[in-house]
Amino acid sequence: MSDKSGPAPKEKGAKGREAFPNTMLSAVLGTSSPEIVVRTRSWDRVARAYRPAVVRYVALRFRRSESDAEDLASAFFARCVERDTFGKFEPKKARFRTFLRTCLDRFVTDEIRAQKSLKRGAGKAEAAIGAEVLEALPDQGAESADAAFDAEWNRRVVSLAVEALKQELEAANKKQHLDIFERFYLASDDPPSYAAIASELGIAVHDVTNRLHYARKRFRAAALEVLRDLTASEEEWREEAKAVLGVEP
Repeated sequence: MSDKSGPAPKEKGAKGREAFPNTMLSAVLGTSSPEIVVRTRSWDRVARAYRPAVVRYVALRFRRSESDAEDLASAFFARCVERDTFGKFEPKKARFRTFLRTCLDRFVTDEIRAQKSLKRGAGKAEAAIGAEVLEALPDQGAESADAAFDAEWNRRVVSLAVEALKQELEAANKKQHLDIFERFYLASDDPPSYAAIASELGIAVHDVTNRLHYARKRFRAAALEVLRDLTASEEEWREEAKAVLGVEP
């Protein structure tokens, strides 16, 4: 990692592993900062990272249209800002994304109930109330919604890491490293051979190998940085790295 455009060298734990920096205020922790600039920036980062998963989850679990799910996601994040919801998060009790999903369930259930209540009107039969409340409850067969939330979250972490990788490699004038990485990992589900890439770019196969190895290493570092920003403790960061990337930092 000698490239100057890369992040600062990581601290090492007792066994030589990367350590969650104590001096870094992650976006999750920053949502409760007393400084409005830090708090606003942190909320933006959290919402940007989680919104796709929140929208997908609401659409599936609460049987909402994509448009309704988008509106509910916006209202959810606005309410969280208003009430400092994430300030109540306790890292020792759960992962942040588990906490967020619990808060989301409560919020959407209450919102749907409130919307149904407004639509009923004074002249509706009282017997309709029970059915309306049941409609507001989440789908009991929600395993697919939970899986969709996790899958969307994983994709978003990867997407944010790829964005960071592109910025880093372009700033370091390593566009060919990026080109090779994109051809091998992003262009299709059936990646070309090293020889095919070398032929297309007019370079040696070992150059493809070395540049892809470098880009892959920088991508891993970028993904770990994304997860650092979206977790509140070293334990949670390590758990998320293993869950999302399949690696031990």
